[in-house]
Amino acid sequence: MGQGYKIILLSTRDKRVRNDKKIITSFYPCGSIKLMMFSFIDYLTTRRVENILFENPQRIVVAGDYADEEPQTYKNEVGESVKDNLYDWSRKLNKEDETPYIQYEHKDNREEDFAAYMKAVEEKKIAEPHRRYAINEDKKMFVDLDADGNISDDGGRIHPLMLLLAEGNSRGGGDYWGKNMRLVGSWARDLIRVSDTKPEGYKEFKHRFKEDYKTYHG
Repeated sequence: MGQGYKIILLSTRDKRVRNDKKIITSFYPCGSIKLMMFSFIDYLTTRRVENILFENPQRIVVAGDYADEEPQTYKNEVGESVKDNLYDWSRKLNKEDETPYIQYEHKDNREEDFAAYMKAVEEKKIAEPHRRYAINEDKKMFVDLDADGNISDDGGRIHPLMLLLAEGNSRGGGDYWGKNMRLVGSWARDLIRVSDTKPEGYKEFKHRFKEDYKTYHG
């Protein structure tokens, strides 16, 4: 089955989640919530993430609903101690931002409604432009988001930061399968910022993600 994802911002003090104060907020990607349906350069979801992190370091994770459970427990509605993964934890602790990133209003004329929606998309892209570098402050590394070589099966430009932040990959349809799968999730929960300026004194992450869905074992 397909695995869904959401973007979660954590407290900057700790990678672990001990209680609801550790989750700042979470939100779903625009459109499909499958990893390889939104993890592309110049998509609305990736632009939103880039601009949240623009010169604003945050602990962030792209959390899958098939990811491992958190080591901590919490009390459910009947007082039982239970475990969940981060994806479900954020929902049960009411840490989801359900505000539509762009509202699609269906009224009477589908063509006009869609035209209005596309205009809103273009306005959002102008307000939140694509950024150049993702910087890992914990690992003292950076990735050039515009570097060549991050390619999907159909020739799309994969957004490497989304894969580096993804927890739970390779457990469902729509996940990333291909080159350097072992590196997917290796930056999850790290302190990340985004900038248009290349950082000095940081090591560049030069590995590339090239999708090969023929290796899918689902």
